[in-house]
Amino acid sequence: MKCANKWGLCLFMLWTPLLHSQDIETFYEQAKAALKAADHQTALQRVEVAKKTISEDPRLDPNGVFMKKLLPLVEVNGQNMAAIMLALEELYQTAQEGITFPDLSPNLESVGKYYEQAREASEELMRRRDEVLASRELAPEYKGALYQAPILARIEKLASTGIMEKLTGKFSEMVGVLTDSLGAVDNRYKMAEVRMQKLVKSSAANKSEIDKVKKEIARLSEERLSYINTISEMLAGEASAEKEPIRVALTDNQVDDVFRGVIQSEISRVQSATDVDSTAFKNMLNNYERIQNYNRIFARNRIAPDQSALLASYEAALKAVKINEPSRKINWTIIYVLLVIAALILLLLLYRFGAGKKTTAKTTF
Repeated sequence: MKCANKWGLCLFMLWTPLLHSQDIETFYEQAKAALKAADHQTALQRVEVAKKTISEDPRLDPNGVFMKKLLPLVEVNGQNMAAIMLALEELYQTAQEGITFPDLSPNLESVGKYYEQAREASEELMRRRDEVLASRELAPEYKGALYQAPILARIEKLASTGIMEKLTGKFSEMVGVLTDSLGAVDNRYKMAEVRMQKLVKSSAANKSEIDKVKKEIARLSEERLSYINTISEMLAGEASAEKEPIRVALTDNQVDDVFRGVIQSEISRVQSATDVDSTAFKNMLNNYERIQNYNRIFARNRIAPDQSALLASYEAALKAVKINEPSRKINWTIIYVLLVIAALILLLLLYRFGAGKKTTAKTTF
C-alpha cells in the first residue's frame, strides 16, 4: 500500500509539470490569436501570465524556448501594436479638433476652394496615418489584423466624408446666395430661348443675330450646369442630419424645378442636333452622364424627385443622333513623293546589280 502511494505521488509529480506546460502552450496560442484579432491588451496579458507561471516553476519551460524566444516575440509585437493603436487614436483626435476652414465669400469659386482645402486635409490625414502604421515593426501575420482595427475605419471615414461634413456649416451659409444666382441664370436662359424662337420665326432675322443668341444660350446653359454641379458637390457623400439645413434651403428655393428644366432643355438641344461629329457627340454624352449623377445625388437627398423617366427620353434622344465623320482626303502629294523615292531606290538597286555583273564578267575573262 505504501509502495502504491509512493508510485501515485511520483506520477503526480511527473504529470503536474506536464499539465502546466500545456497551460503555457495555451497562453502562448491565446496571445497570438488575440494579436491576430488586433487585441493587443489580451495578448500582452496572456504573455504576462505565461511568464509569471514559468518564473514560479522553471520546469514548465526546461529549454527556455517560451521564456527566451516565443513569448518575447509575441510581447514585442503586442507592444508595437499597442503603440501604433495609441498613435492612431491620437491622430484621429487631433484631426477631429484641428481641421477648420476659413470664411469665404458665397460664390462658385469659394466652393471650389473649400473642396481643394478638404482634399489637402484628407491627403495629409492619410499620409500621417501611413507614417504611424510604418513607425513600428509588426510580423506579417499581425499586420492584416491591424488594418481591420476600428480606429483605422474611423480615420478613413473622417478622411473621406467626415472632413466634407465639417464644411456643412460653411455651405449652409452659402446655399441661399448660390440658389438665387442659379435662379437668375435660369431666368436669363429662358429669356434667351424666347428670343431665339422669335428670331427663327422672323423673316427679318439675319444669321449673325441668330449665332449670337445661340452662343449666349450655350454659355448660359454651361453656367447653369456649373451652379447645379456646385450644389451637388455640397451634398457629396451619404445623406445625413448635418446636411439637413442645406437640403431645406435647396427645397425652399425650388432647385428641382430648375433641374427638371435643365434636363428638358438638354433633350431639346440633342433632338435638334442634325449633323454632329464624334467630338460633339462625346460632349453630349458627358453632359448626360453629369446630369445622371446630379439626379442620383438630388434624389438621395430628397432635393428633387427621381427624374429617371425624363432621363430615359434623354437617352433615347442621344441614341437617335446621327454622327457624321468627315471623309478623309487622300494626300496625293505625299503619295507621289513616296512613289518617286521608291522608283529611285529601285533604279539604284538595278544599277548596282548591273555593275556587279560586269565586274564578275571581267574577272572571269
